[in-house]
Amino acid sequence: MTSKLPDKAIKLRERHPSFRYEAYQITPTTNSIELKYHFSIAPEISFRPVLNLPLMDPDSSERLASDPLVNRLVFLIGMVELLSYWKTCCSPTIDVAAGPLSQNDLVFWEHLIRSGLGEFFFTNQIPPSIDFKIRTTSTQKVTSDHYPSPNHLAPNSFLILVGGGKDSITSLELLRRLGNSDKPQLTAFSLNPIPASLESIKVAGYPAPIIATRQIDPLLRELNSRGYLNGHTPFSALLAFVSSLVAYINGYRYVIASNEASASEGNIEFHGMDINHQYSKGFEFERLFRDYVKNLGAPVEYFSFLRPINELQICALFSAMQSQHKVFRSCNREQTLAARSREQLSSDASLAPKRSGWCANCPKCVFTYLCLSCFLPQEKLTEIFGVDPSTQPEFLKLVAELAGLTEHKPFECVGTYEEVQACLKHLSDNSLLRPEITLELNRFLSSIRIQHRKDLRGLLSTWNEEHLLTEPLEGLLKQALSEIRLAS
Repeated sequence: MTSKLPDKAIKLRERHPSFRYEAYQITPTTNSIELKYHFSIAPEISFRPVLNLPLMDPDSSERLASDPLVNRLVFLIGMVELLSYWKTCCSPTIDVAAGPLSQNDLVFWEHLIRSGLGEFFFTNQIPPSIDFKIRTTSTQKVTSDHYPSPNHLAPNSFLILVGGGKDSITSLELLRRLGNSDKPQLTAFSLNPIPASLESIKVAGYPAPIIATRQIDPLLRELNSRGYLNGHTPFSALLAFVSSLVAYINGYRYVIASNEASASEGNIEFHGMDINHQYSKGFEFERLFRDYVKNLGAPVEYFSFLRPINELQICALFSAMQSQHKVFRSCNREQTLAARSREQLSSDASLAPKRSGWCANCPKCVFTYLCLSCFLPQEKLTEIFGVDPSTQPEFLKLVAELAGLTEHKPFECVGTYEEVQACLKHLSDNSLLRPEITLELNRFLSSIRIQHRKDLRGLLSTWNEEHLLTEPLEGLLKQALSEIRLAS
């Protein structure tokens, strides 16, 4: 298989034949536990990333640091974390010295590497069947796949993952309706939150969110600048493990993500494999992760509240949440530019240019704009984005990519071809965009052979049965969907 790899990958694998997960360390502090990891790449590279997880009960830090399940979850977080560093050279061997791995573990992690790094493999033209081996060099033994632990979790407690976009905000706002029954404990959680995350939590009325931090080893960026391999990693998989540990150490029963049915659609087929930018947001990962953590004996349950519905339904629900319209942000490009501005002007952050939070000229911005255009007036959308996205230079090119008129769907967290095509038809039929744009949309639609596809109203009434919701949450979401109204 090595002969089929690009020359750069071949040379890097020859120079760095072994990646090693050396160790992890749990350090209790006054109100948190600090997780330190040590990875190395033979012969001379070493990485030391750090995570800090808050504790609501500071007195529990010492006890939790010695809890067998906590230690196992911390070790497994390192297994996800190492992907960001292993991918720099795709070493043929991954030696795990930090802890033992069972055969079930090996199956899970090999599958996550091949599927979760699918986009990385595609962008670097590396076959996902690339030859590598995970082996444990730990002297410890896996005595059981099950780690019994006291079930100290509150029965009706929910830790809600918040990223600052419309999806997690929709969950925040809808889950507040649980407050009318059974006195649920609802707490927002965010890892390295952007300002929009914190603001959306505040606007939704959630007090005292739990905020965790993650520090990537700066050597990673330096290696990228020196020509080592780079690309997308399954961040949502890391978030699933981290949030489950945060829930366990703080007494929460459920971890609520906001991944929708649309996330399970891939972007392109590559070497016989479906490449999905959102793999770790898809249902396959959710199910595999849930089973994996359950087999450990963890009493925490992770699932996505929005799994039964699609992106159009989420936009329909979100369009009614007016207090959040100025708050939410879904543009990765603008977040990256803002972060770089802060880094470059770290000595005086006040000099950093003010940014709207939307570039209005990338796949996520255009997709969000198209969907919301079905439910909100154009003046409201211009207010949200700071500009009319349909006037931007890349608009029609991006619409074509989103609608399925190019080689593959953009590698972003966007909806399905069917959803975009339904949007375009609705916008065109109802003349909701500028006349010259509507003409182009009609041209796009005429070149797409659509047979037996649902229209917008049909997609707004769908329900995906592949989900892991509890009955009360299923009822709550169905009730919210029954209130959807299309803008006239």
